[in-house]
Amino acid sequence: AVIGEGSKILDQATIEGAVLWRNVQVGKQATLKECIVGDNSFIGDGSFIPQGSVIGDNVIITQGSRLSPGTRIWPDTKI
Repeated sequence: AVIGEGSKILDQATIEGAVLWRNVQVGKQATLKECIVGDNSFIGDGSFIPQGSVIGDNVIITQGSRLSPGTRIWPDTKI
């Protein structure tokens, strides 16, 4: 995994082969697998971001969200 400057990964989160740009926050028990997360994005507690997903800058993924593989989310979006 590649973790950008200022990023925070909270307790029991799993990061496997993901790229997190700057100032990303990953919530408790979230799972990110082989995905890309843009600057200043927030991944809520217990969320699942699977392989091939691309999350734009300034995106909020709410608690418990489960994305499908290959999902693309535009910048400045809340899911």
